[in-house]
Amino acid sequence: MLAAGLLAVSVTNSGMIGPVLAQEAGPRPPLGGEQSATLPPLPGAQQPVPPASPPNRVTQATSIRGTVSQYMMNPVGLVDGILLSDNTIVRFAPHMSQQLVHTVKPQDLVSVDGFIEHQGTIHATTITNSASQQSVVDVPPSPQNPPPGPGQEVRHPMSATGTIKVLAHAARGEIDGAVLDNGTIVHFPPPVGTQYADLFQVGAPLTAIGYGTINTYGRSLEATAIGPCADQMQTVTAIDDGPRGDPGERPR
Repeated sequence: MLAAGLLAVSVTNSGMIGPVLAQEAGPRPPLGGEQSATLPPLPGAQQPVPPASPPNRVTQATSIRGTVSQYMMNPVGLVDGILLSDNTIVRFAPHMSQQLVHTVKPQDLVSVDGFIEHQGTIHATTITNSASQQSVVDVPPSPQNPPPGPGQEVRHPMSATGTIKVLAHAARGEIDGAVLDNGTIVHFPPPVGTQYADLFQVGAPLTAIGYGTINTYGRSLEATAIGPCADQMQTVTAIDDGPRGDPGERPR
């Protein structure tokens, strides 16, 4: 009977061990919890750094080809882009002005790599002359490519009259300039483009008075007064307060 009792205890214990082992062999919540705890950091670690540009500003890479119609120029006489024959404006860093004019000229076929700033406006990172295969690349100012010096900031009274051929836009899409059919480039603050939106239409007449530069690369001015004709001028505030010519000098 003692042996039978021991055998009964052994069988009973064996029956109790089975369920315990089965329970341990089943799913282990702690392991699952450990696995789920390691997942969130992985997507977070792969997140790219947000761009420094405004959240509503989307930059889209693009590559185009076209023929140079004319240089784009700022009011202090630095070439800061090109206008293609299809009226696409290609913006480029003004401190690269000399490299740009040495690489491409009007009537040259070029290829442009860059980013779309606005419909019809591209900010170029590289402009390549298709014939010579020479390229100019936008790089930060350096001793080899210094920023413009103060001697290039002298402007003189100017006036311009013509028909609007192309409208220029600021980074957020506001109208901030116009290229006339005679090649003159008129600059003004974006609020002016918004305030006088009815005036700035492709094909509409435009007269502007202001301060700017005339050189071998073109004509460009910052408008202080605009209108559809000389008899209907409205005074506007220019952005730049840089050095100018004699205020008494008559616009030409």
